[in-house]
Amino acid sequence: MTVIAFTPRAEFEANDWTAEERHQLEALYAARLKCGEVSEWAVATTDAGDPQFFLLGPAPACECVLSISRVAGRYVIEDGKGGAISEASDIDEVFDVAARLRLRRVRTALVARLALAWCAFREFVEERLELVEAEVAEVAEVLSHVAPQLAAFA
Repeated sequence: MTVIAFTPRAEFEANDWTAEERHQLEALYAARLKCGEVSEWAVATTDAGDPQFFLLGPAPACECVLSISRVAGRYVIEDGKGGAISEASDIDEVFDVAARLRLRRVRTALVARLALAWCAFREFVEERLELVEAEVAEVAEVLSHVAPQLAAFA
C-alpha cells in the first residue's frame, strides 16, 4: 500500500481518535522514529468514516509500513501492503502488538543476496578455471609426445 507523504498534522482531528488513543499512537510513532524505522505519520478515514493511522517508512520512498484502523470499535493492524497482522479490542493491546513488530526490512535479505552472488561468481570462475586447466593438460600431453621428436632435431 503506498501513501503519499505530506507534512503531518500537529494534532489529530478531535472526532477521529480519543485522547488515550492519540497518546498511544503518538508514543508508538515517537518510539519508531527514534529507531529510524519511520519518518512520518499520517491519519485518514476509511470509506465508512472509521479513523486510520499510518506509519510511513524512511524517506525518500515514505511507503506505508504499518496502519492501524478502528473499525466498529475494534482495532485492525495491517502491514504496509494491506495484509492483516492482528486484531485487538483495546488500544493497549494494539500498542503491545505494534511495539513488537519489526517495521524495517531486515538487511539479512541483502546479505543473502550478496552471499548468493558471491557463490555464483565463484562457481563461474571455477568452471572457467576447469576449462583452462583442461586445455593446459591437453597442451602438456601433446608436448610430452612431441618433445622427444623435437629434441631429436636439435
